[in-house]
Amino acid sequence: MSYSHKSVRDWLAVPEQQFRSWQSQLPNLVGRDGRRDRFNFGEVLALNIVAILVNDLGIRIGRIVSISEFLFGKCSGAPIEHWANMLCMVDLTTATCAIVDQAEIPPILSATIVVPMGPVVQDLFRRMTENGPEAQLSLDLLPPPDSD
Repeated sequence: MSYSHKSVRDWLAVPEQQFRSWQSQLPNLVGRDGRRDRFNFGEVLALNIVAILVNDLGIRIGRIVSISEFLFGKCSGAPIEHWANMLCMVDLTTATCAIVDQAEIPPILSATIVVPMGPVVQDLFRRMTENGPEAQLSLDLLPPPDSD
């Protein structure tokens, strides 16, 4: 399934102007057209982590650029069940990111942000299906309006 830019922005509560800024800075978003390009669930999940880091924790988007490709790569393709016991560990000092099972947390050697993926995925899925799966399907499968 794929999702429109507008749907993703609404689910993540990210204003259009902020999203455009991300599109110009995050390598996985550069050159993507809001009218044609769509996002898969893994990309929505990666953007949700970006939104948490930027909007909830106050980290500038420029500090996240170096970890964004890793984040998008790791989030793509894994089924929803995969995330239940996973943690996203972000070390801004070394500009690194790791996705690990919570039972196998590596030694933490510097200030590290830990995001529990299970609750993040559950909350995201809830927001995505708030209006019922039928409403979401019908909205996302509609072709974009003509620009005439």
